[in-house]
Amino acid sequence: SLESVELLLKAFGSEGGLAVDENGQTPLHLACSNAALCLPEAFDLLLGYAPGAAMVIDRRGCTPLHLAAGGSAVFQVQRLLAAAPQAVDVSDGTHKLPIHWAAMKESPTQVTELLLSTKPTSISHLDKNGKAPLHLIAKNNSRTALEKAELLLTACPASVHWQASDGKTALGTSKAAGRRTLKMTQLFQQYGCP
Repeated sequence: SLESVELLLKAFGSEGGLAVDENGQTPLHLACSNAALCLPEAFDLLLGYAPGAAMVIDRRGCTPLHLAAGGSAVFQVQRLLAAAPQAVDVSDGTHKLPIHWAAMKESPTQVTELLLSTKPTSISHLDKNGKAPLHLIAKNNSRTALEKAELLLTACPASVHWQASDGKTALGTSKAAGRRTLKMTQLFQQYGCP
């Protein structure tokens, strides 16, 4: 609640929004980890109190944008991108950008759209396993995952042919998952991957 956030900021004094816990996370990280518990007004209070917290990196190498990108609150991603658009370029401890987090998680398609519009070249960034965002979405067959895959493929059709370090394309990853990813496999085939 808004009152809880105000009490938290008062308790930490001048450190407030930049104070970190044992995981190196600020209150803003925690708000992004629990989007359902953080109302827009409370989030705005946290971000307004300590805008620098948008660029604080926790022990896993994550900024609040990484966590918000994997969550369900589009408003958090919008506000973080407005406050610190450079956070879209920060790789976590496994070399994943926020767009990778959006690809891996069941975040709304609009989150991927926002990240992609802020940094179009993030689509080609590879994580420590040589995987682009499209590879990470390939094992999922949900409606949202299919929408995000189509968004990524529309932005860069050639990405359907990229190979990860294990030699698999996104199609190969999808096929390896079997029948549970049949729709995703069919989508990749529509984009020219045999």
